[in-house]
Order: sequence, then C-alpha cells, then structure tokens
Amino acid sequence: MVDVGMQQRETTVKPGLAVRRWLALAVVIVLLGAGLWLLPVGLPVSALFGSGGAQVWSHRALADHVHEENSQAAVDAASAQGFPGIELDVHYLADVGRLYVGHDWPDDGAAVRYLDEYALPEAARIWLDVKNLGDLSEAQIADIALQLHAMGLGDRTYVESKSLAALKTAERHGLRTIFWVTPATASRLPFLKYVMMWHGIDAVSCDYRNVAMVAPHFRNRSVFVFTVNEPAAIAAFRKDPDVGVVLTDRHYLFTGD
Repeated sequence: MVDVGMQQRETTVKPGLAVRRWLALAVVIVLLGAGLWLLPVGLPVSALFGSGGAQVWSHRALADHVHEENSQAAVDAASAQGFPGIELDVHYLADVGRLYVGHDWPDDGAAVRYLDEYALPEAARIWLDVKNLGDLSEAQIADIALQLHAMGLGDRTYVESKSLAALKTAERHGLRTIFWVTPATASRLPFLKYVMMWHGIDAVSCDYRNVAMVAPHFRNRSVFVFTVNEPAAIAAFRKDPDVGVVLTDRHYLFTGD
C-alpha cells in the first residue's frame, strides 16, 4: 500500500534538495573564479631580471633639460651614463614606411629623425612607445617587425601600446611587447591579465600613480613604471618585487647597479 503523504513529501523535498545542490555548486564555482581573478600572473619579461631589483632606464633617451629628448645626443648621453635600457617615442609613417623618432607627430616641413638612422648602444635594451601602433594594419606592424630585426633590435626591443589587439599582432610577428595599462583598462585586469598571458604579452606599463591598481595583478617584475624623478620613489619601486623597470629623466638618480 502506497503512503500518499510520503509520496507527496518526496515530491516536495527532492526538488528543494536539487536547488540547494545547484546553489552550492554555483557558490563553489564563484569562489573558485574569484580566487582565480585574484591570483597574480607572471609575464615573460620576468626572466629578464632574475633576483635583482628593478632596473632604472632613461626616459625619452634622456629628457634631462640638457639634451633634446628623443635625440641621438640624448641616446649617447644615456649610453655614457650606463643605463641598461633606453625608452624612445616613435611613430610609424605609412607614407615612407619608416619609424619617425619623436613624441609628437612631425610638423610639416620640420626635420624628421628616423630610427634606422640612430646609433643605439649594443648593450642596452630599447623600450619603444609606438604612439600610433593601434592605428596600423597587420602589414604595417609586420613591416615594423622586419625593420627592427634588420637593425638588430628585434630581441632587445619592447614595443609599447595601449592597443592590446595591435600588440597581439606584434607578438605574432616576433616582437616583444608591453601593454600600457591606463586607469580605464586597469578595472579589466582581472580578465585581461589572462588574455595577455595567453597571447604572450611580455610586460605591462603604467604611470607611477597607478602602480597600486596594476601591480597586485602581476608578479616577478612584470610591471614597467614611468616616469619617476624623485630619489625616494625610485628606491621604493626598485625594491617592489612586482616592478621590473623604472623610467627616469634624471641621469644623476641612476646609480648603475
């Protein structure tokens, strides 16, 4: 004889149990996901620094109010000071297919300096802020890669851009890359850091005022910081285990170690 009351209780209890089980599973998935988003990741540039502190590189070759920024003279001065890395601003000029060196777009009729005319120190690494990389086609980015490799810079140059899509293209063509993290993109780092890791982006960069937002997502000196001109701040960033490079305009703040 079937107990109708028991059957009714079964039909009401079992669905409730199933819902609770699904809710428990959802909670576990959310917790696991939250833990994953909070985990810092190491980018390929980590292998560059070993166990030493962050390196100090020169900004815009050496923007020290003595030498013209981004000039050959500034490059020579940075090299003479022994900086292990030099940052330069460049634009790819599609009409001539060359990299123009300068922070701003060249004025009509002004003298134009091209990267392939520069004598860059052989021992230094080069940080290229390619201002218009995000506006270029894949063929143009491939041309940049070919030029850098032809100049012997391919393995020691890091190409920076705010465009992650353009950097993915640069990576496909054998370039080392830096994703410039702005406050707008910092909020998306819990997801973007895994996209960067998947595509082989080598490092991230940010303004020194945004390091607190960026550095917790990365480890092993994956963060490049610009532009720091206070001795105490440079010393602090050099001790930060997440910072790999600190840019400065002041040659007298570079200690050479």
